[in-house]
Amino acid sequence: WAAFAAEVEKGGGRLVKTITYPKDTKSFAVQAAKLGKDWQAVFVPDQAEILALIAPALAATGNLSRPLPFPKKVLGGRPIMLLSTAEDLNDQYLVNAGRHSEGALLAPGFYPDDDDPKQKPFIDAFRAAYGHPPAATDAYAYDAAQLVAAGAAGGRSGLVQTLATGELTGVTGAITFDKDHRRADPGVIYTVVQETGGVYAIRAMP
Repeated sequence: WAAFAAEVEKGGGRLVKTITYPKDTKSFAVQAAKLGKDWQAVFVPDQAEILALIAPALAATGNLSRPLPFPKKVLGGRPIMLLSTAEDLNDQYLVNAGRHSEGALLAPGFYPDDDDPKQKPFIDAFRAAYGHPPAATDAYAYDAAQLVAAGAAGGRSGLVQTLATGELTGVTGAITFDKDHRRADPGVIYTVVQETGGVYAIRAMP
């Protein structure tokens, strides 16, 4: 949380309020009401299933998730930016809270999108093997194996060179590393969009 606060302040923003809740909380009406109205964005560092409970509670208080730039008027409330790590994000989130999350920015690491041509072969193969779609840890493991395979042809030195200077377009984004061997790419941010027919979908942002 401290790292998030530091980044907000570095970008010129400020934290207005912090609200915590017990791990087993199932209703967030009280917490949503405590937020008030003197803020523009809310960050929920939690699982997607918890966000699916929080987003409707926010909407019930008139804080309605919308994409930027905000519309001047929103029927039933005011526009806000919904941000979350949304770990383990899957299609069930859209069923539970899609309409309350339009424009939300989500960073789960990976979301299995069957409509993404880069992801589909991996998703199909994983589902055929295990009977369910892959999670973020599965996607990271797949990308790691692909990266090793790409550099292994040159032996150990070739692999080291690939990890140091190479780039792989994987299912978790364009992968690059810094001098300390940590991922240096920005990762993938997903957002909830309303598509033709009023259907909500989760899409990677360009």
